[in-house]
Amino acid sequence: MRRRDFLAASLASLVPAAIATPALAKFPERSVRLIIPRGAGGVLDVVGRLWCNGIAKSLGVSVYIENIAGAGGAIGVANAAKASADGYSLLLGSTSDIVLLQERKLSFDPEKEFQPVSVIATSAGSIAVNAGLPVNTLGELIDYAKINASTLNYASVGAGTMSHLIMEQFRQQAGLPEILHVPYKTGAGAFNDLVAGIVQMQGLFVTTPTIELHRAGKIKILAAASAKRVAGAPEIPTTAEAGLPNFIAEMTFGIFAPKESPPAIVEAFHAKTQDILAEPDYQHALAKAGLDPVLGSTPASATEYFRQERVRWRPIVDSLSLKEG
Repeated sequence: MRRRDFLAASLASLVPAAIATPALAKFPERSVRLIIPRGAGGVLDVVGRLWCNGIAKSLGVSVYIENIAGAGGAIGVANAAKASADGYSLLLGSTSDIVLLQERKLSFDPEKEFQPVSVIATSAGSIAVNAGLPVNTLGELIDYAKINASTLNYASVGAGTMSHLIMEQFRQQAGLPEILHVPYKTGAGAFNDLVAGIVQMQGLFVTTPTIELHRAGKIKILAAASAKRVAGAPEIPTTAEAGLPNFIAEMTFGIFAPKESPPAIVEAFHAKTQDILAEPDYQHALAKAGLDPVLGSTPASATEYFRQERVRWRPIVDSLSLKEG
């Protein structure tokens, strides 16, 4: 069964209505904070802004983003785990934060510190290069890298993050030698240096900012690591079409609450998130940004899905030497 098919099947249960309890009678009474464990300007910001705009209308209070970057997401995730479990602080987590941080010998386990509220969307990873690199297809990059690996480098948003693992999965499946890895504190820093040519390659997600720069000729997205072409950028071939059929790298995004959050509040956020995901305009906004909406998620199915993701990525993680920070 394909990964997307598994996700659709595991999230197919009906969404229950929010639980009516006295704890929810006056909730929320003030602004809600959404912690994003990355700097501003990355793919998580795209997902976070869309969710905040939609959920704020439903809640009737402001919902704001707090970007807490550093250590490949570990600092922001740790901050969210320590937040009061009262429904006023939530985490926008991803495969990098909920799945991959567990493999980095941290002082805490994200799976034990949070409870999923809802999966929101997935995003296709890709192999992108600086516009000045003399390649235009994934096959040309593979041929070029086999000869020039010692002169090449690639950026990531930290060791053990998806941007790192995308490039390592590509390198291993393409049979390439070691290539210099340059980790950055923020996605914006890595991305800016890719455009400037300071670094030559990066595992990027196909979203509005990357699509725009690709079309403007500032970078070249050679292939999307997904089972089908990205709706927002149908001109970009898939990795299967480019000759690497087993190279699939998609990031899943979800809303998470601190572990001890009241079940009624978690359920309320879950139900409201499903309400906005069901809106055609919201789905269109996600798709336009290069994201694939996920409908019908439940906290239980989301928990199981992220556990399956951990199993899926473990072979790549085990091939690397990862440690905190």
